[in-house]
Amino acid sequence: MEINMPVPLDEETLGFLGSELAQVQSLQNQLLEPETGLYGYSTFLRFLEIEFYRFEAYFIPFTLVLFEMKTSTGEIPQEAISTAALRISLVIRKLDLVGHFDNNTYGILLPGTRLAEGVLIAGKILKALTASSLAPGMNKHTLKISFGVAGLPDNGNDLKSLVIAAQAARQQALEKNFPVNAFRGLPEAKL
Repeated sequence: MEINMPVPLDEETLGFLGSELAQVQSLQNQLLEPETGLYGYSTFLRFLEIEFYRFEAYFIPFTLVLFEMKTSTGEIPQEAISTAALRISLVIRKLDLVGHFDNNTYGILLPGTRLAEGVLIAGKILKALTASSLAPGMNKHTLKISFGVAGLPDNGNDLKSLVIAAQAARQQALEKNFPVNAFRGLPEAKL
């Protein structure tokens, strides 16, 4: 499994900003939830909307991965969520985004990525999350993870279709006891 080490927002990418770099880093940090290091729900939805506009204007495909982590005991400890966020950041590209989507559901936005590639990335993330315990007592035997993968244009031409498809795929993954599931076709409009 190939793991890309994360490169923080620094001189490598925005060094030309000089003293302005600290302000850019501060703004980026404000968009992240302090407890998890993930984008908040509203911020994630805004990035999803922007990616949709890019798709509409230039027909650049993108994929949405929704995933849920569950245990038999219920709540996922904060330590496990933070560890999961770090492991995911080691797999995805710098332009991909991870954020809160729903109660125990998280989203991964993969710009410029077709559905089949999104399924491969979700599989790599699954391997990274289950390689070792996320927290004491939270390993691949006690943790149930389900990924739903959907993309545009594969699953429609609007955000509603994309979200419905990703939610349906995640639910199917949970029901079929198969951790990564891609939605095939066009979803029925019920959100």
